Amino acid sequence: MANIDKGNNRYTNAASKEDKINEIDNNKVVLKILKDEFPDDILYSRDQLTQESPTRQAFNSFTTEEARRLSKKLVPAKRNTKNVLDLTTEKDEYSEYELSKSYPTIDEDALDDLIDEEWEYFEDPDEEDIVVVEAPKPSGLFLVNSETDLDDFHDLYISAGPHTIDAEDEDVASRVFCVFFVRNGTAYAIPTYKTLEVMLVERGLTYDAISEATAEEIKDFDLLIDGNVDDDVDYDDVEMDEDGDGDISPLEEFRARSMPVRDSDWNASIRYRSGYRPKTPFLRDPGDYIKPESMRAFEGRSPVDEDGNELEPDIYYDQDPDDRYFDQVFQKQTYREKLREKFEGKMIVGDWPAPEYDQEDVTQGTFISSDDAVLNLRMMINGHWKFVRDGAVMKLYAYLNDYDIADYAPGDAGRYGATGYIQLLIEAGGCTVVQAAGGKDGQNDALAGNSDMSLSNKAEPLWNAFPHIVDADDDGEKGVDREEYQEYLDNFTNGGDPFGIEYLQPYEPAGSIAYYPAAQYDSLVQQAIEQEQIDAIKEQIYEIWPGIASTIESTKTQFDSLPADYGNYVVKRLGANSPLYKIMISKSGNWKYIKKKTWFGKDKLKTKYQSKLLFKVCNKRIGIKTSFNEKQERDIVKKYKWMRTVKRDKFASWMNSTGGKVGAGSAVATGAGVAISSAISAATVTTTTLVPAITGFTTTVLPGILGSVSLTTPVFGSVAMTTTVGPTFGTTIGALVTNPITIGAAAVVGAFFLADALIGKVPNDKHDLPPWRFMDDNWYLKSCILNQIDGHVEGFKQAADAADAALPWVNDIIQDLSSKMGEMDQALLSADSAEEFQALYEFLLNIRDLCKELNDSGLYAQGVNLTNEVDAYLRDQLKRQYNAVQYMRKKIYNSAGLFKGKRKYGVVWPKGAQQILNEYVAGCKFDNHLPKV
Repeated sequence: MANIDKGNNRYTNAASKEDKINEIDNNKVVLKILKDEFPDDILYSRDQLTQESPTRQAFNSFTTEEARRLSKKLVPAKRNTKNVLDLTTEKDEYSEYELSKSYPTIDEDALDDLIDEEWEYFEDPDEEDIVVVEAPKPSGLFLVNSETDLDDFHDLYISAGPHTIDAEDEDVASRVFCVFFVRNGTAYAIPTYKTLEVMLVERGLTYDAISEATAEEIKDFDLLIDGNVDDDVDYDDVEMDEDGDGDISPLEEFRARSMPVRDSDWNASIRYRSGYRPKTPFLRDPGDYIKPESMRAFEGRSPVDEDGNELEPDIYYDQDPDDRYFDQVFQKQTYREKLREKFEGKMIVGDWPAPEYDQEDVTQGTFISSDDAVLNLRMMINGHWKFVRDGAVMKLYAYLNDYDIADYAPGDAGRYGATGYIQLLIEAGGCTVVQAAGGKDGQNDALAGNSDMSLSNKAEPLWNAFPHIVDADDDGEKGVDREEYQEYLDNFTNGGDPFGIEYLQPYEPAGSIAYYPAAQYDSLVQQAIEQEQIDAIKEQIYEIWPGIASTIESTKTQFDSLPADYGNYVVKRLGANSPLYKIMISKSGNWKYIKKKTWFGKDKLKTKYQSKLLFKVCNKRIGIKTSFNEKQERDIVKKYKWMRTVKRDKFASWMNSTGGKVGAGSAVATGAGVAISSAISAATVTTTTLVPAITGFTTTVLPGILGSVSLTTPVFGSVAMTTTVGPTFGTTIGALVTNPITIGAAAVVGAFFLADALIGKVPNDKHDLPPWRFMDDNWYLKSCILNQIDGHVEGFKQAADAADAALPWVNDIIQDLSSKMGEMDQALLSADSAEEFQALYEFLLNIRDLCKELNDSGLYAQGVNLTNEVDAYLRDQLKRQYNAVQYMRKKIYNSAGLFKGKRKYGVVWPKGAQQILNEYVAGCKFDNHLPKV
């Protein structure tokens, strides 16, 4: 028989097994040939090739042929001797005819134009829009739900921010303050003002971008932290009811709706660029002057005596009734700051003859040089009086400040004489005499004529306002030499304008120690302590103290604003309910395969097939698959690397001991490959790597002051942090982290054999597209996506587990330090020896360094790095999936159909996938690669 041309279309290629029309029956073929050859043969005439059985023949011998014909349920018609059919309309008879199927020989695209699958030839019902592009919902808005024009944002966050919500609070909506950030129509709470400023600056915005929400916006975006959550908003599928009591508390809502804490990215420059400026009554940034609770007056700034009688209120009662801040925040400039502003980088000299030079007074009339007034020359170096004896320093100082010393006479031995450096600088206005010479009773404040000002003139306000460093220089050179002075000018004066640092000026007055480089200032304080300048040092430490105490309180606030746990954050972004599994498998709306058809001169788009699974749409329509050659099919995955194939044995290992839940094993995939930081490593997380701020500190415990607070290596419950934290490496995937696949228990065995049948020959861990029929099963597609990300996710999860293990210990340290600040304050008041001040000061620096290191490279910084990298990884993987889909859509648009470039077909993005990409990946297009009508 001649071969039948079956054409090239889905009608012939996809014929079902029940289609028997063209199936060849060999018996019928042979019978037809024999009947034509032997028309009189009794067997062949009866459509028999062989004789019937003897029993049947015996039975038939008792009946006539006509009787046998009529006895059949469907009576066959008779044929005459010429084999012509003899039919009558008065009887129900039939005859057999051989039917042959005619195959179309044209391509599917042309066939679709001829066959009306949508039944439009007879009726053309209106159809809803096929292509619906989801416009991005409002994003990038910063909203507050109350008036803030008259209030200071930092104070609002400090006094009523989300960190003040207690776990037992039920009704806090009216008192909790925060700014909300709207992302794709969903409002998220910004936990701290530092996080707010980081978010503003990275978007090129300032506080001016923050708007007071309208009543409609408060309702639409739910701008209240009250435990009442709109059912239509899932906040990234996070479980809000953490304690499982059936109710959502305000604290649980805040944690679910909170943006990641970004305080570790904050600095003084960020604050300035954000446009924040203190508002009345604050003259400085209140965030720099927070009093720890243990230092606040119990009754606030309006105290009562032991009998309950009201006492005279504090001078700053109106500005700060709760005693929340140090007094300096309400002071424009203290007297010490004024003095530093005037004398920083300038010289003074004590016990010098004035107004006329007198050699006798300079030398005290003796040949003993150790009591000469030239030893009283000082220069203010970063808030400290440092002894100056080097003539080269005096000369350079004069040149830089335009002081005329042209009359200097070398013969006068440098510092001495009417034409010596000191006298010429005094006459030029470059050196202030703080006590005229002579030391006579009643003249100035000196009671004895001794040129050692530190001993004889305790009451002199300028001389004694700041510590003197004479012979305790850390460079081994007594006094300021030329190298030290040049280093000061180059590195520690802001180019000769020490209080001209723009990003500090709105928050600190000139003369504030905040302008001094911290390391240099600490070094000078240490030198001054060694010099035993007790009274001046006490004042100096008291100026440092508010900043350190405030840092402790800010760190405590920062901790209280952290997410409930980092592991949850990883699961929310990359786990079973991750957006990664909601692109190819839509949770809202269907993927649609559409075609442009023309009826009566009018173009219309018609849906040929739709499904929540993209690859099911592809698999159902041959026209899509034939649009790709082998390389292009492979490129769907290989070019963008968004999934890896899964071999049968790997899938089997996932299912082993899972009870039907793929990925419920106890170990993790190898090859994490995610370097968050050396501070949180992949396999072993120790205290020294996890919280570097805490290591290297002296374990100073101040008896009677700080009790048991000691910065020693911790043990986390019963798990010492020198052991591995989190799961161990193995061959399966941690269920909590990455399991997106659930197979019912009854189907476990079937699923196993299905895997054996379908993917037994698929290569393992390759960026390749398996046979299309595999990809329309969502369990296999999810497996492939999981296989791509499992190592990275486990790296993130291990880091998160380590951070979560460290958080309670860090919290205890911060809470304990905060509670001891009142006792520390009393210790500073009562200290009266260089040794006590040395111990106190070192401990203060350790506290400050602890908080700094937590944010610079320690736990808090790693927490920020972790959340940032998780978010970046999620965006990257979503972008890869988007690019792969766009590649497919473009090929289908350009190639599907009879002629390339006809562009009559397209694939429409579903609503859910568009919404996810709008939220996480900016700039995605969904209306391209579609036929135009």
